[in-house]
Amino acid sequence: MRILQIAPAIYPAISIGGPIYSINSLTQALRLKHEVLTLTTPMGLDIDQCSNIKFNTEIDSEPVGKFLYQRFYGPKHFTFSPATLWWLINNSTKFDLLLIHGVWNFPCVAAAFIAKIYRKRYVIVPHGTIYKETIELKKRRTKKWMLLCFVNRMLEGASGIFFTTPDELVKVQQYLGLKLNSYLVSNIVDAGSLNRLPKRGAIRSKYNISNDTFLIIHLGRISPKKNLLVSVQVLAELQRQNRDVRLLVVGGDDNGHIAEVLRFAEKVSVKSDVIFTGMLLKEDCLQALVDSDIFLLPSMSENFGMAVVEAMLAKVPVVLSDKVGVSLDVLYAKAGVVVPSEDGYQGYVKAISELILDVDMRKKVGLTGWKFASQAYSMENVVTQIDNALKQIYESK
Repeated sequence: MRILQIAPAIYPAISIGGPIYSINSLTQALRLKHEVLTLTTPMGLDIDQCSNIKFNTEIDSEPVGKFLYQRFYGPKHFTFSPATLWWLINNSTKFDLLLIHGVWNFPCVAAAFIAKIYRKRYVIVPHGTIYKETIELKKRRTKKWMLLCFVNRMLEGASGIFFTTPDELVKVQQYLGLKLNSYLVSNIVDAGSLNRLPKRGAIRSKYNISNDTFLIIHLGRISPKKNLLVSVQVLAELQRQNRDVRLLVVGGDDNGHIAEVLRFAEKVSVKSDVIFTGMLLKEDCLQALVDSDIFLLPSMSENFGMAVVEAMLAKVPVVLSDKVGVSLDVLYAKAGVVVPSEDGYQGYVKAISELILDVDMRKKVGLTGWKFASQAYSMENVVTQIDNALKQIYESK
């Protein structure tokens, strides 16, 4: 099958966050059995990366395989790209299926529009962008207008919607109230790259963190929906209980949110114990995980939680909110600690305090998480999910 992917951004645009890695892994899974071309824009690339781009030219490079860039204009989060629309008009009929990553960007809307005109099957992978919480968190009025005018029709007309967790599937369908052709296709996290964990200590040495200090890690964008203010509040409460604890924040700043986090950390008197590393390379992120004792993610909304799975694969015990997509999987597998959102920051304080006091429990939770993640989010498991979904999509027509 010839598959055309439409993705406003692809690797190495890692400033976008988890969806970039999700697109990579899904592309690799598709390429095992299908011919795949990805149509994209320079969204998320820095100036140096953009200077080397050849537009409207097919390139073949790992890990994304064949792709081509088209120019865009205006705000990066909309990526208005007439060149993308023109290319789709002239080339989309050459493909058996269009796979659209996201719903809010111009290339996504244009691809669905063209697919309908030419009566081509298309699948949408929303990457958590149509949760109620996500829609209402930023640019609410614009998104609700787009939802009414374009996005609902895009979703209803799709041959399939690939949701990454049961949580995302159920909550999105309840919120939108639409009849959707929904399928579960998990994200893939490469366990092989985590088979050889680095020796503990490099990050602690770099930031002068004692081996006796209990280190909590946040891994991911510094964004309001990640609820990092709660993580800081948890740190402050643990320190009030005379715990030797620090918070390591690994990730890029999302629209200046770091300033708010710093102000709050100063207000609760823990500013010097919150360590910001900025964005790190993959191997440095792994080192940060190995040097940490607990992974904490109190997100308000998360369709999946790539960083959660990476932490489990690094055998780091995870503590997360029930708003994180993988939370049900983690809860049922006893692969981590899930805190109900109504418990507030005290729920995380209680969970982490218990793990601090019980070394055997920490080891057990870390090992259970590793075993679960290694199997549940493997390439083999997800390829089977994709095969089953595509089979049903084509048999239904």
